[in-house]
Amino acid sequence: MVNIAKSAGFFTHHYSSIWFVASCVMGIMGNSVVTFGKTINRSQNFYFLQAKTSRYGIKNWVLDQMMIQLILNVLIALTVTICGVVMQTIQVDINFIFEVLLCQILGVYFCLIGFAMGIVADNKVLDALSFPIMMV
Repeated sequence: MVNIAKSAGFFTHHYSSIWFVASCVMGIMGNSVVTFGKTINRSQNFYFLQAKTSRYGIKNWVLDQMMIQLILNVLIALTVTICGVVMQTIQVDINFIFEVLLCQILGVYFCLIGFAMGIVADNKVLDALSFPIMMV
């Protein structure tokens, strides 16, 4: 995305944080809403049965899945950061750390949306809803 912006002539270091946040949010949104929602949808029957037959409750399931998504979102932000540092387009400073934290907070919010969609919606509906998000 940054290379396209550079070649088109509308990338400057002044706007590098906007490009970074946009890239992270697109990756995190695709992971949290689409992938996480589909995972929850496919595995919900197993975990509902497990909640009835063991001590592993729905709360534990949600917390475990959210922790996994948080780790994946950090890896997405790390990948974008490494690409930006290698291309010498990102300056790592206090504002950059704030932007990464903001992206992770948005990731938790998107995970909650993905979880709700995974519980409520059918698998075919999730496939149809995920298409516009994956196109971005």
